[in-house]
Parts: sequence; C-alpha cells; structure tokens
Amino acid sequence: MPSIHDRMTGGSIYNRRILSYLAKSRQVELHLASAGDHGQWLGGLWLVDSLCLEAGASHLVNRADASGVLIAHYLETIDPQRRCSGRAAAESAMLQRYSAVVTTSGFAQRALLAAGFPGPVEAIEPGLAAEYRQPVRRPVASRQPAVLTVASLVPNKGLLEMLYALENLSDLNWSWEVIGDVDLHPAFADEFRDCVSRSRVFGRIAIRGALSPREVIAAYDRSEIFALPSQFETCSMATMEAMARGLPVAAFRVGGLPDLLPEVSRQTLTEPGNAAGWVEALRRLIAFGDERQRLGEANRSASSSFPSWEECGSALESFLSRF
Repeated sequence: MPSIHDRMTGGSIYNRRILSYLAKSRQVELHLASAGDHGQWLGGLWLVDSLCLEAGASHLVNRADASGVLIAHYLETIDPQRRCSGRAAAESAMLQRYSAVVTTSGFAQRALLAAGFPGPVEAIEPGLAAEYRQPVRRPVASRQPAVLTVASLVPNKGLLEMLYALENLSDLNWSWEVIGDVDLHPAFADEFRDCVSRSRVFGRIAIRGALSPREVIAAYDRSEIFALPSQFETCSMATMEAMARGLPVAAFRVGGLPDLLPEVSRQTLTEPGNAAGWVEALRRLIAFGDERQRLGEANRSASSSFPSWEECGSALESFLSRF
C-alpha cells in the first residue's frame, strides 16, 4: 500500500475498507511502499495498490513463492488522455508480473482488457457506507445555490478550470465549497488558493481542506449541486456519495462516471475539453431549481443499487480465493 494509506482519498478509503474486511477471516499484513527493503517481504498472495505497481512488480520478479493481484485505482494505461505515453508502456510491462487485476469500475475493467492484459480482470466497485443511505434533510432551495466539490487539491482534478467557469457565471447567485486534502500536492494547493484569493468571486468560495466523514455528509446535505470538474475518473466515490444524498451531478463524460449515473443524468454530462459546455451545464443547474430537484431525485434512486462495503469485501474475497 502507498505511504498515503491513512489519507482520506478515495483509493485509501477503499484499501482500508477491504483490508478490514479480509482481516476478519484471514491473516493480513500491511506493508507501506516507504517501508524499505522489498526483498524482506514474505511470499504468498500480495494485494498491491496501483501506486505501488513498480515496487510490487520488483518484489514479484524476485520471489518465486509470491503471486500478486493489483488494485487498479488509476493507471495511465486506461486513461484515454495518457494511454499512449511512455509511462503507459512501462505500466504494461510491469503488469505482466501480476496474476490478476481488480478494478474499481466496469469502465476500467473494459479498458484494461482492451489494452491486452492477459490475466483475469475483476470489477469490484467501491461500497457505499450505510450512513449515506439515511434520509436526506436538505434545506429549502435557496436563492444562492451551494455548489460542492469533494476532491483532493491536486492538478488533475480540474479545480482551476472550475474556478474559471464560475467566474463566467458571476451574474448568477451561487457559492462554492471545496473539500479535500491540501497536503498531497502542496505547491498546487498554494497555487489554487492564490488564484482564488485574487479572483473577483473570492467572497463566494470556501476551501475547507480534508474533513471527517460526518462533516462531509453534512456538507452534501447543505449543498444543492455536486460538481466534479476532473477530466478523468476511474470511478468516483464522492460522486456515489453525492448521488446517495440526492444531489444533481455536474461532471464530464469520462471514465467510469457515466456508468454510475442514471440515463437522465448521463444526458447532462459535458464532453471532455468542452469549456463552454461546462459553463452552460453549471448555469442550468444553478439557475433552475426544478432541474436540480429532478436530477437529484433520480440520482438518489439510482444509488440504491450501489453495493455496501460488506458486499465489496465479499466479492474481493471470493475473487482472491482463486489465486
């Protein structure tokens, strides 16, 4: 597992949940990528986070008594914008060391198989915690709809692009709240905060940093729109959570996002790279309360099909039993 295993990122939450489930019925050892000499790792079955792809591959090539299953939270190999990169080619070579891959979405499963991975690939979506399924107590629609983004402050989440889009919507009433880890990429977090501080819409934006799960649920419930400006997502636990709390979703038609949303909400997704379309999508949701309610109710209903963390852990345990 990566050294950020204790962070509130989607991948880290997924890892902690599944390891906790597996530990109920078998011996599980947690090793962090920063722990030192990989040659000291024991043999047996290794479940390796894709951030540790190279370290795991190095271990596997040196230990004949070990086999590896990769958890592919993200790979350039499956990212349409980067699958022709040198890194993607290197990933393809390292993937050959693994017996199988677990992906967190059907999209990633299809993309990895299309890229030529020869072994089994199993899609096991993240679970949805029970507290997100509780009744929603959202305030009456306000004249200043609250837009929420839950994403780490890192370059690939589209936060600067979101800021520029909202600056083009200064004629409308809205507020924007950003919740996410500010320590994963401190330089970008500083750049983003600086851009916000100099923006003409500065007074409408709040950057909260990482919050506890209870505080994040409260943020969903005081918001009226969930916006995810990322240009690629393998899956999106934050989108799953927002849907379960009855929020309409503004996002791009990328990666595993269309698979999460019901048809009525998929129709409102913006094509990647379409900055003008993104502004218009946000404008519609900010300006029309009836549209927000209609899409939010559809998303809430669709979220009932999301697995629980117990179902996620059980599916993984069943898959791992084959190796």
